[in-house]
Amino acid sequence: MFGRLLILLRKQRGGCHGNGRRTAVHSLVVILLNNKLRIHGGDLVVSAMGVINSIDSLVMLPLMGLSNGAQPVIGFNYGALQTKRVKQTFFYAVVLATGMAVIVFLLIMFFPSFFLRLFTKDAELIVLGSRGLQLFLLMIPVLGFQIIGSNYFQATGRPGQAIILNLARQAIFLVPALLILPHYLDLTGVWLSQPVADVLAVLLTAVFIWREMRSLQKKKQPAHL
Repeated sequence: MFGRLLILLRKQRGGCHGNGRRTAVHSLVVILLNNKLRIHGGDLVVSAMGVINSIDSLVMLPLMGLSNGAQPVIGFNYGALQTKRVKQTFFYAVVLATGMAVIVFLLIMFFPSFFLRLFTKDAELIVLGSRGLQLFLLMIPVLGFQIIGSNYFQATGRPGQAIILNLARQAIFLVPALLILPHYLDLTGVWLSQPVADVLAVLLTAVFIWREMRSLQKKKQPAHL
């Protein structure tokens, strides 16, 4: 499976074919994740993961909405060589996204069962899922930066970098974490694979953005603006 994933990652390019391959990569990762959950926790844990995925999608919607809203503003000002506005828009978007993510993080840490009850009434599933939810979304406070950073490169016409950053937390770092951590931490290792991938993806995004901000410093704005 890991070999097939690597082949798909090498073929990532823009357009509809790239979107299809990203979907294929995501499907392979989900299969691997569910397999690890079944081995280390059983079918009930796999069911809990289904609920957690639904919650994950729900809490990510505001971050994605904010990122998509900032994208045309960044793209327009980047094209107009308004580097100061590009930086300001990126900074404000990251701050706002981080604030939103921190609020969600606190709610999940203190009231995990509330989120589970939105999708299931099974008491045992809620208990298992609550712990899994807390661990799986442990690094959500920093994901605003990662999502905004990924979309920044999409907005500025560099889909290659955007694809790499997008796949970083969903596959590139997640797959090795899923293959390694459960051997040492059992089910906890499966849950922690996502936050470990998140941290590494954020670090990679930080490197990309740091280099980009340095590059923007060298760009000259039109004299009349």
